[in-house]
Amino acid sequence: MQAGLTEAILPVIPPGAAVSEHLEGSRGKIPGCFSDGSWFGFERWTQHVTTPDNIALWRTWPNAGLCIRTAVLPALDIDIDDLELAAQVAELARERIGPGALVRTRDGSPRVAILFRTDTPSRKRRIAFTLPENRGSHAVELLGAGQQLVIAGRHPSGTLYGLEAPGLAGRKLAEIPALTKEDLDNLLGSIAVFLVKAGGRPTNTQRSSGRDQVGGCIDPERAVMRAVVARREAWVPNLFNWTADPTTGPWRITSGELWREDVLQEDLCVYPDGIYDFGTERGHNPLSLIQEFGAVEGDGEIGFGGAPEYGPVSDRPYAVIGEGDLDVRRPTEAEAIAWLCRYLDGPAVPAGASRETQIACLAAAVGLDWASLQAEHARIMFDQLDEDGEPLRSTPAEDWTRADLVANASRIAARRALAPKDFDAWRFAWEISGAANDDGALDDSLAAEAARARAYLPPAEVPAPPAIDAAPAAPAEPRGYELITGLIDARAIPTRRHVIYPRCPCGDLLLVVAEPGTSKSTLALFDALAIASGEERILRGEDLVSPERLHRRGPVIVYDAEDPLDEMRRRLVAGQRAYGLTGMRHAIALWSGVGDGFLRIARRDRETGVLVPADGATLLMQRIRDTGAVYVALGPFAGLAEGLNENDAGDCDTVTQILVRIAAATDVCINVIHHTSKSGGTEAGSMNAARGSSAIAAKVRSMVTLNTLTAKEAEFYGVSARDHVAMTYAKLSHGRKPDGPIIFRRESVRVGNGSGLVLDPRDAFEMGPSELLQAQGDEAPILRPVRIGSTPLREAAREQREVAACDGAAAAVLDVLGGIGRGPLAPILPDLTERLRERGLIRGTAPNTVRLFLVTRLGGRGQLAKHAGQKVRVRVERAGARANDPLFAVVEASSDEVEGGREPPSSASSKIST
Repeated sequence: MQAGLTEAILPVIPPGAAVSEHLEGSRGKIPGCFSDGSWFGFERWTQHVTTPDNIALWRTWPNAGLCIRTAVLPALDIDIDDLELAAQVAELARERIGPGALVRTRDGSPRVAILFRTDTPSRKRRIAFTLPENRGSHAVELLGAGQQLVIAGRHPSGTLYGLEAPGLAGRKLAEIPALTKEDLDNLLGSIAVFLVKAGGRPTNTQRSSGRDQVGGCIDPERAVMRAVVARREAWVPNLFNWTADPTTGPWRITSGELWREDVLQEDLCVYPDGIYDFGTERGHNPLSLIQEFGAVEGDGEIGFGGAPEYGPVSDRPYAVIGEGDLDVRRPTEAEAIAWLCRYLDGPAVPAGASRETQIACLAAAVGLDWASLQAEHARIMFDQLDEDGEPLRSTPAEDWTRADLVANASRIAARRALAPKDFDAWRFAWEISGAANDDGALDDSLAAEAARARAYLPPAEVPAPPAIDAAPAAPAEPRGYELITGLIDARAIPTRRHVIYPRCPCGDLLLVVAEPGTSKSTLALFDALAIASGEERILRGEDLVSPERLHRRGPVIVYDAEDPLDEMRRRLVAGQRAYGLTGMRHAIALWSGVGDGFLRIARRDRETGVLVPADGATLLMQRIRDTGAVYVALGPFAGLAEGLNENDAGDCDTVTQILVRIAAATDVCINVIHHTSKSGGTEAGSMNAARGSSAIAAKVRSMVTLNTLTAKEAEFYGVSARDHVAMTYAKLSHGRKPDGPIIFRRESVRVGNGSGLVLDPRDAFEMGPSELLQAQGDEAPILRPVRIGSTPLREAAREQREVAACDGAAAAVLDVLGGIGRGPLAPILPDLTERLRERGLIRGTAPNTVRLFLVTRLGGRGQLAKHAGQKVRVRVERAGARANDPLFAVVEASSDEVEGGREPPSSASSKIST
């Protein structure tokens, strides 16, 4: 080792070694000396200057470790057990300190320490914090004068300390990177800001207690929102199309002006420093206010959209639960921020900007610097302490000179926004000391700082595309193209993978189509419980009646845009109780759009007018990866994209394609829940049952319909109609359809959340309705498979109707033509229309409708029939090859053996049009 480093090295007592009496109970990791078979403390080690001879002696001591005095090389000790956060803080520190620093590590631990030089002596400083979700207590410590850091040896846990290469070998003290006092302060401040963003909450200071209360310190985003409210005259009248009262007090917007006087009578008040709705008994910030009452107009402007629908959600009696006018599109948070920036004359928010940039733009619009707010907030939240536990600060703000005031204008402006009482105390002290005299220097300095903040230029961000569009790593061999030159070895082709066979393919989509109230959400939770518990008996039913099989167990995600989280929990616990589960092998993530915000995987681009991936696609990908889900249920389809036109094939193709990519990238099955068309409720097992464009059904690999059984169907299947539903396969690309529908019995079971105070049924008569419900608790629906239908009844009926339609069309033509012959269709169309109506085969009488009916049933090879004991073929054909050539009705003799029934039309049938 070279000059400057040798003298800083000291021996360390190894863990578990025999020590002198005065060290009994010590946990080790302290400098020590060895003599006569035991260790004792190293006296005056903070002043000891080590020589090479000392080190040669220490090498003979048993299991001695080495430490370095941090008065010579201060160390940033990253004492964080969270692996990812520790790595991020270490990366930030390495970047600021620069290459060449000494890095001390420990086997199997994320904790590291980084040693460097400083231009002035450093004292101990500590940032202690906790992390959310019970992730423990952690700290980042600056070790300086009077302290040491173990760099070699064994930790009390048994793991070894070491230095990253190149370590100390051949190193000179001058080669270690150095930080100035200002650099070190900035580094600790940046780490504090980073920890706040990561959710860290301070544990080493009492000053932070109560800081979220009025008069204390608020977080940076709330400070920005408060400043926006203070500029209420610039945007509130434009939002509500409302003339503001010039008063400095609260602005009252009446219930009538909010278009909700029939529901809520109380006013909404906009104060100079906050917003409160006395009707819904909720506070607002500017963004939530715009999102609740605003509406995006055709040109992208935001105007007043009236009040939404309110109802109880959890403990909130007047939460937003829906829209009375489906034509109203509420603004997103990003749209609200961009609109506010325009009305506050702030910087334009770039399209696709991150939320951090969006808030920074809004801060600039009200004269605040977002970075300064974050830094000052971290400084307030994390008062750094010395070794005695006392706050360690540089020159107190109250003692600043006039020059200090000018130099710290950004800090002062940020403190005024975050903690007005602190700022008032500072100002009073400056006025007493004369630092802030009456010439307006302080106010001028703050005005200049506000102007500088308003000049903020958003970074030219290139928004990261959703992970679904990320280009995969180039495979070793092309996977989308292969030249086959011989017989394929089938053994080399992997089998298809399913979560539930054959309905839920891995890496693809399932579409569940049903009318409202037909248990589609209950089916999603039924699947979730089977997959997460690993209990195939749930899936197959008590008598193993269902042919479906559980192929893959794992975590699941169930997203429901229509039910609050409490309702989802009621249904899930009802299923757990009804199916007799005693535990869950894997997690079920319940995700409510009512409580967590609606999931939008696509949005309409303002400039191009087309649907593009939205932030929700990335969020969905992240939650799938975070949970390790193998199955995801999303519903309803209509709510997954902002501005979606379900009847537009392009829109539907875009949304389903995004979902396909997410499913393929994460290898999950995504169950998309969708509603039926107006007539779809009667089309069990039909791909036409889904509402909107056929592109929805075209993209999925599996599709089922859910239908409540009619009385006739229930009689056919031998069950009651009132409480049974049929799940019928409409499409299956990766397997063989069951022979018929799977019949589920829908049961209402007790959730188990009642007080249980009804001990005798007679007690119920003495209770009020609400009291009785509280005692008995809620009920929730569950599904049980009870049988597999032998024949898809509605499908059979539909085929019979088709045969009857073909036979009836042929009979009508025979009636009009009178026998074998050929004639133009136009002159006889009125007579054909009358006969078809008499047979109940058509409703509409428009010529195009009748021609389409005849071409569909009698096009191509036509229909076989009998006339006067002779077999004939009845056809409708076009006179020529052109689309506008006239249609003819033809009856000709036939020797075909088939009598009656519909033959498959020839390819020519597709060429006949009306």
